[in-house]
Amino acid sequence: MKYSQYKDYLLKLAHQTLYNALHGVKNHVEKLDITNDKCAVFVTLYKNNQLRGCIGTLEPELPINEAIIKYTLLSAFNDHRFSKVEKSELNDLKIEISILTEPKRIHSYEEIVFGLDGVIIEDENHNRGVFLPDVAEHFDNLKDFMEELCEQKLGRNRNFYLNKDAKLFVFRTEKMKDGG
Repeated sequence: MKYSQYKDYLLKLAHQTLYNALHGVKNHVEKLDITNDKCAVFVTLYKNNQLRGCIGTLEPELPINEAIIKYTLLSAFNDHRFSKVEKSELNDLKIEISILTEPKRIHSYEEIVFGLDGVIIEDENHNRGVFLPDVAEHFDNLKDFMEELCEQKLGRNRNFYLNKDAKLFVFRTEKMKDGG
């Protein structure tokens, strides 16, 4: 739990970023110099316990402060599954930040620890699909989880994860969320 000590700050940074964007205020959020480590981050927005936006990166491309700002804005305004977040929703939104460990290549889906591992699947054309570890809550078993990952996120047939061309990677997340 490398970043848990910064939970309150990071969640405040995400909320302030969203508030500023919706109120047309240039982002003057005080950035603590907590680390220059680059982090792979996902920011998830919930409204009334329902997904409202989720975007992130699998690659550690930015220091954590900058990554939180970038993916908060993308989750709120660029998740193609949802309309843009509006000012009237601000008080109803809960934020969850997931900081990813470095993905580790595995050679069989049977190595996945269902409910703990996030999974990346990559095809022969380097297209990728990903499910964060929490997504397992919506499935009864690993087989259903993997089939939905192939179809929904990769756009391939449901059994593609069994294909010799499928590359599988697992990762874990350090999670911070409002009220949690």
